[in-house]
Amino acid sequence: MKKIYISGMNCYHCVNKINSALEEIGGSNINVDLDRKVVTVDIDKSDEEIIESIGDYGFDVDNIE
Repeated sequence: MKKIYISGMNCYHCVNKINSALEEIGGSNINVDLDRKVVTVDIDKSDEEIIESIGDYGFDVDNIE
């Protein structure tokens, strides 16, 4: 399980975009907390792949734990 902190999420349209980005690269059990701007996800990808996928949808990743 990874925690991903993302800048720029403001609405549920953003949540849908983040879900799509992570699903496309094999993410599952995706939970987006819009208020805290953090996503938890089960994913077996490198941080770089996650950052690139989310970036393709116009968001910036602040941190991955």
